Amino acid sequence: MARKQISRAFMLVAVASLLWSTPGALADDCSATVDGTLEREEPDGDITRLVFRIDIGTMSECAEIKYDVILEIRQEDQKIEKKKLGRYVKLHDGSMSEDVNHELGSGQSLVSWEVKLDSCTKCN
Repeated sequence: MARKQISRAFMLVAVASLLWSTPGALADDCSATVDGTLEREEPDGDITRLVFRIDIGTMSECAEIKYDVILEIRQEDQKIEKKKLGRYVKLHDGSMSEDVNHELGSGQSLVSWEVKLDSCTKCN
């Protein structure tokens, strides 16, 4: 009987310490979302300007968010080149949108593209 009480007490202490430490661990947690659309292609002489609308969101009180817009571009010689456009935003509890521009030269065409979250870090 005494052994059962000690085991229960030990389990209660273990659970209490786990619950006590959880808020601190969660305080370091940061999550964000990024999504995007190709808004428009603007031909201008020998270049074409691509305008991507990127939507960024977080529930963190303050977040430093890094993301990449990754482009696959067909060159004039038909080779495919990957370009990574790294971006950084500081966001306070909510969402925002921003435009990311890229210019294609003569003979280049966009094959595919994607936006990927690189990191989310809590800030003050």
